[in-house]
This record gives sequence, C-alpha cells and structure tokens, in this order.
Amino acid sequence: MPNILILSQWYFPDTWMQLRDLARRLSADGFGVEVLSAVPYSLVDGKIVPGYRLRIRQTEMLDGVKVVRLPLFISQSRSGAGRICCYTSFGLSAATLGQFGLKRPDIVFVYNLPTLGWAARLFRLFRGAKFVLMVQDLWPESVVGSGMMNSRILGRCLDRWCRRFYRSADALTGLSPGFKEALVGRGVDPDRIEVVYNWTNESEPVPPVATAPNPRFTAVYAGNMGVYQGIDTLIAAAEILAQRNVPAVFRLIGGGIELERLKMLATEKRLSNLSFVPWMPSDRIGAELAGADVLLLHLKKMDLFKITIPGKTQTYLRSGRPILCGIEGETARLIEKASAGLTFEPENPQSLADTVQRITEMPKEKLAEMGRAGQRFYENEMAFEIGYRRIIALFSRLLTPDGGNRP
Repeated sequence: MPNILILSQWYFPDTWMQLRDLARRLSADGFGVEVLSAVPYSLVDGKIVPGYRLRIRQTEMLDGVKVVRLPLFISQSRSGAGRICCYTSFGLSAATLGQFGLKRPDIVFVYNLPTLGWAARLFRLFRGAKFVLMVQDLWPESVVGSGMMNSRILGRCLDRWCRRFYRSADALTGLSPGFKEALVGRGVDPDRIEVVYNWTNESEPVPPVATAPNPRFTAVYAGNMGVYQGIDTLIAAAEILAQRNVPAVFRLIGGGIELERLKMLATEKRLSNLSFVPWMPSDRIGAELAGADVLLLHLKKMDLFKITIPGKTQTYLRSGRPILCGIEGETARLIEKASAGLTFEPENPQSLADTVQRITEMPKEKLAEMGRAGQRFYENEMAFEIGYRRIIALFSRLLTPDGGNRP
C-alpha cells in the first residue's frame, strides 16, 4: 500500500481537525501513514499543550499513527508580523528538520498553508512524492483581509507566490465549488481540483432534539466571537426584537477577542433577551444545539466569505436543527439547497430581526422538517465517509501511471 505523509502545522491534540479522522482511516485501510506537524499549542492563548516542549524533534504514536513534532515560533499576536513568523517558522522546520527520519512518501497531503510549499516541493524533488494540497483558506485574500498585510507591494508579491504554489500542486481539494472556481481563476487546471466538503467531529453522538418547548423561542450561536463574525449585528437585532416584544432570546456560546467588548455593548443596551455563555466541552455543545429552536450563522460582508463554508455549518446541519444563515455566497446557497433554514442579509440587524420574527411564527413541524432536511444533506453530501471516498479516488488517480503528470 502507498505511504501517505500528512503535513500540517496543526494536529490533534491542539485542535480537533479532519486530519486525525483521515490519518486513522488511512491507517486502518492499510496505508502507511505518518504525520509531520508542529508542537501542539492552544489556539486560544498560545500556551504549549501539557506534555510537550519546544524540542528539535518529538515523536509519538497517536491512534497507531507516527506523529513527528517540530519546533516553531508561537504567536497569538493580532499583528501580521507575529502570525507570519509563526507560519513561516514551521514551514522552515518542515523543509529542513522534517526531511529526515520519515518513510519515503508516495503522497504528501498538505494542509492549507502556502508556507509549507517549500517542504512539499523538497519531498517531491528528493523523494519523488506527489503533492496534494487541502485548501481551507485562499491566500493572499485571507492574509490581506485579516489585516495581517497592508502593503500593496508585499501583497502583489504574495499573490504571485501563492499562484505558483497552487499551480505547483499535483492535485488540490477545495471545500466548496466556489473554492474550485477561484483556484481555476488562479490558473489551476480544473481536472486537478476535487471538491471535498469539510466534515464535523462525528465521534460525538448527536443528542436527540429536545421535545419540550422552550419558555421563549431560543436562537443559539456557538463559536468564535472575533472581528469577522460580526456579533454586533446579533446584539442590534436582539434590541429590535425586544422593542417589538417578540418572544425570542439569543444565546451566544463561546469566546474570542471581541467577547469583552460585546458584553459591555449588551450591558449598555440592557438586553434581557440576550446572554453570553462561556466555552464548554463538545458534548455539552451538542446538547445546547439540540435544545435550540434555531441556530445562527453569521459572518461580515466580505468577498472572501462568499466562497467559504465555516466549520460550524456542518455541526449545525448534523444537529438536526433549523439554521438562520447570514453569510453571502456558498453557505447561503448550501442552506437553501438543503432546505435547512432561512437566510438573511449579513450585517443587517433589521433583516435578522425580521427573519427571527418570521421563523417564530412558523409551525413547529415546519421547523422540525428543516432540521431533518439539513441532517439528511450532511449525511449524503458532507459526512466523513463521503469526503474520504473522494480523497481516496484522488490518490488513486495520482498513483496511476500518467494519472498525475503535470503538463
């Protein structure tokens, strides 16, 4: 069986990621699997996970898979310099220290970051490996849009570099049809691109949907509260609903760099129909979603978000609850295609308030059917088994003689 090297800056236990599911399944199916990753650290505060240290090399076995950890410069800074140094430092570690002590890979499966392009090319040059890129964020848009880079000259240089990086891959996976279109626009051969939706953490059972009605119609948002989530819109919509005496409450679960400011804003408005709940374990999150009347998705109006599908979308669909979607583009089209909920205009509190009021007036059975439809869509289009089969088919094409040759 072929040897697969998974190359990613992040790997369990610093965060749940699809890569762990992929590694375990590949290993179970007889592939030779190894993982090359960084020392794990908290994505919240940047602290190294207990049991690990910044060493030249640390090797462990997880789920029967060899995982090699390399050092990097850890930065949780909001500044572009700190984040870029973090990404670049692991890219350099992988391109140097990572070239030794691993089996010869037939395929290097690279998770997202263009800074890993050096290492991937070296594995191809010296080991003859094919290079597959799992695209989760489009560069340079994700860098420029996040404020990490404001220089036009540097932005143009990064754009040329990223285009070369994408075109250099033997094959790519994109998390939506919009990602595929964007990659084709960068000069990538469409025949090299496979659309593979992200899946959610399926190791957690889906709690049964609550049958007892909530005292007040409950809309739950669960996830990060950062700059791009636009939680101000939810707070303003809650204020409008309170003025209309609509019996609905917003329950916001999670944390992030904007949390304290958002709490102060809600306190100033004296909103009794909105509450903040701290981060909680994934099993408790599942119960919270199952107990909601509707689940909230929202991102700011940015071109970058028109082709992305945030990870919580899959979790929401799998939960079997209806969804209110305030994200333009791919996510809105997906929710509509699945008949899993309603959409509203992002960053428009009036639109959100109107949509919440509308859904509170719908029959309960209509809401239940939206939830069931979303769950069916997840199982038929986005589940791990679906994505795994598409990735394996991609590997098979690459490993077939002349199947992965680049023009």
